[in-house]
Amino acid sequence: HNERCVNQVNYSTRSRYLFNENDLFEIRVSYGCTGKCSYCATKLAIGDFRSVRESKILEQALIASERGYYQLMLMGDEIGSWNEDGKNIIDLLNDILKINPNFKIGIRYIQPDTIVRYYEKLRSFFERGNIVYFCSAIQSGSERILKLMNGFIYF
Repeated sequence: HNERCVNQVNYSTRSRYLFNENDLFEIRVSYGCTGKCSYCATKLAIGDFRSVRESKILEQALIASERGYYQLMLMGDEIGSWNEDGKNIIDLLNDILKINPNFKIGIRYIQPDTIVRYYEKLRSFFERGNIVYFCSAIQSGSERILKLMNGFIYF
């Protein structure tokens, strides 16, 4: 049962079909999710949320830049919750862009509450063209349905 969940999560979180894979450098920034949604297999397959060390992420961004990649896909099951030593996803994006301010960044899975919480700070990345793609799962607009699913309630 768990192996099938792991295989499905791995397949669905790959970036194929988003960009030409030859032009894209993927960097894993987190694993797992902070939620406890009743319908989701992520917890069974991957477990609780945990951040990848910033030093490892920046090392990967440097390698990407040195190899001539300009498109990065930040990968994770909920990368908006990334944190380390008081730093958050906004700090991480800024630190990545210090390596190469021309990076075009995709964000593969960010919860809607993170977008709302950091909207003003994220907005500048969109305006400058540094964030060119993001995926955010919105399960329902109904507070009642979200409660039944044990999902995130954003409003």
